[in-house]
Amino acid sequence: MFSKVIDQLKKLKTDAKTEIDKLESELSTLKAERDLTARLPVPKDEFLARVDALGEPSEKFEAQLHAILKPLQSPRVTQPVNPLGLTEKTEVQAGVILSHFAPERGAVSHYAVNHLLAPLLRESLRAHAENMPYPEEVGLPAAQRAARLNELDREAAELEGRIASLREELAQAGVRI
Repeated sequence: MFSKVIDQLKKLKTDAKTEIDKLESELSTLKAERDLTARLPVPKDEFLARVDALGEPSEKFEAQLHAILKPLQSPRVTQPVNPLGLTEKTEVQAGVILSHFAPERGAVSHYAVNHLLAPLLRESLRAHAENMPYPEEVGLPAAQRAARLNELDREAAELEGRIASLREELAQAGVRI
């Protein structure tokens, strides 16, 4: 009779170990899929679309350009025109802006430089991107990737919770694995 109890305990321990190993295997598979999903590049057509979108003129540029040009169109200038976006803190010596190597983002000059150089930069990047070797194995598009990563994280958290609760139940029953 005592040997039956010991055999049942051994079977319980073996079954529990098998279940935990199965759950941990599923968890490692999920984590590997998550890592792969996070690190694979987006499909090439999405990548090229991103390159094409680099430096597109923004609404801010046009709005600020119109704000600059509007006083120049009227016969009386009521507000000072500052096309370079310089402030009182900006130091200018011999025509060189000392405090900025590039126009500050948000200044009209930033958008103007971006607007003028963007087509050249975009064409160069596009030519380089089209000619470079692109990996054969690609991941999900960015729009779907975030949702899939969240889903994998949720599934992994559920598995980790199931493993932890199973270990806790076994510990309460006095079974060590």
